[in-house]
Amino acid sequence: DDPRSGGPSSTAAASALPAGSLARIDPETGDASLVIRDVSGLRRGDEFWPNLAIGEGAVWMQAWRDAAATPFLQPFDQETGDPRDQIPFPWGGVPFGLAVGSQTVWFSGAFDESRVSRLSPATYDPLEPVSVGSGTVTDIVLGGRRLWGGSNDGTLTAFDPRTGRRR
Repeated sequence: DDPRSGGPSSTAAASALPAGSLARIDPETGDASLVIRDVSGLRRGDEFWPNLAIGEGAVWMQAWRDAAATPFLQPFDQETGDPRDQIPFPWGGVPFGLAVGSQTVWFSGAFDESRVSRLSPATYDPLEPVSVGSGTVTDIVLGGRRLWGGSNDGTLTAFDPRTGRRR
C-alpha cells in the first residue's frame, strides 16, 4: 500500500510485472491491466532507448539501438495490446521526442533538427514537417489544443496539431 494515500502502491504493481512488459496501471487500485509482454527493447540490459506515447487508438513505442541502427515505431493496439506493423523511421537521424494526438504522430530530433516531423497514425504515411523557426528542437508535447516545441535556443513554438501551422 502507498503510505501517503493508504491505498495500493502503483510502484508495487509495476515491480510485479515481468521484465520487458508494458502495462496500464490503475492509479486508484494499483492493478495492472493490458499487460503487453516480451516487448523488444524493454528488458534490462537491452541496448534500446524507447520513447512511449498513447493516442489514436495505440500505445506507440519509438525505439533505436544506437546512432548506426534504423529507429522504428511499434504501435500496439490500445485495447488489446496486440502489436501492429512495425514502422521503420522514414526520415533518418535519431528521433528523441514523441507525441501522439489530433490524428498525428509527431517526432522531434529527426534528420532536420529545426523541424518536427510527423506521420498519419491511420496510414503511416509521412506528413509535411513543421519548422520551429530557430534552434534545434529538444522536446515536444501536446497540450491545451496545441503541439509545443521547445528549442535549444530557448524558443517555445506552438502549432495547431491538426494542420501543423504555427500559432
